[in-house]
Amino acid sequence: MKNTKNSIEKKLIIYGNEYKKNYLEKWEINKMRDNSFEAFKFFIHHSFMRGRKDELSNKYSTFAIEELKPYFNNSKKLGKLVEICIKLKRIKKNSGRKNIINQDGFKKLNYDIINNLTKKEGLRNGNDLILLMDILMWVQKNENKNIFVYFENKVKSNKLKEANLELQNIYGIGDKIASFILRDIILLSNINLKDINDLKYAFPVDTWIAQVATKLLNKSFDVKKPNKLKNYVLKNFSKKNLPYMAAGLWYLGANSLEILVDLIKNNKVNEQ
Repeated sequence: MKNTKNSIEKKLIIYGNEYKKNYLEKWEINKMRDNSFEAFKFFIHHSFMRGRKDELSNKYSTFAIEELKPYFNNSKKLGKLVEICIKLKRIKKNSGRKNIINQDGFKKLNYDIINNLTKKEGLRNGNDLILLMDILMWVQKNENKNIFVYFENKVKSNKLKEANLELQNIYGIGDKIASFILRDIILLSNINLKDINDLKYAFPVDTWIAQVATKLLNKSFDVKKPNKLKNYVLKNFSKKNLPYMAAGLWYLGANSLEILVDLIKNNKVNEQ
């Protein structure tokens, strides 16, 4: 069993490196460290990866980033940001699970930033809108700090749990997205943590990861109970490799068809 786990771990690390190569290569780390808007783009892109197809998340995050560019670090244009956030959250509270964009209270709002984000072909999900305003609020409150560098330094200081919880204070970000952001910061920065037990705070559990882990490890895992998988991998695998294993699990799930076709084309499937 130990040899099987070692084999699984090694292969997941290989696929984790494939994830890093194929999905993180576009993020130039020095560019993000030097340019707060590039860091902001990384953060928005990752924050939008929730509850829908990746193609849609990419589409909406790209649109939002372009629309927000003129506002970023422009205190004059963002002067009413606090007022906007309060009103949006109030409408959300009164709307329950309904999309605030369809509510009368939202339709009465008249702010350029809101109008630009929700124009035709723009954002149609009120939660995305509140998320964006909350992230902009974070940037403003933290004196326009570089959001990537801020959380990178948290991770380097072995404050992974603290960083995860701080991310979850932003509207719309739960443990999955917080862990996703921190995992990719670790992979991009090649950070080696001293307190590796805290790596569970950089181990996102989504549908792909839970399903692939269930098949590979012959145990039942559920996206609704992420700690079960987090605790299992912490106990049974090399803790320092958890970020690469998490990335590898996701890569396998998201690209399973392509991987299978490649195996067949290259005669890597054993014939019985």
